[in-house]
Amino acid sequence: MNSLIFIIMLIITILIYCIIKISSKFKNESMLSQVNKYKNNKNKILKVLKPK
Repeated sequence: MNSLIFIIMLIITILIYCIIKISSKFKNESMLSQVNKYKNNKNKILKVLKPK
């Protein structure tokens, strides 16, 4: 009984670890895409402002 609980806890811990790793990877990708969007918008704004 005790070993069963230990195994279940281990599995849950591994699952949580995997979920955290995956979610952090997605967060990093979304941060990168946001930075790229910001750069693109900045370039557009600069292009609009320069002719004037």
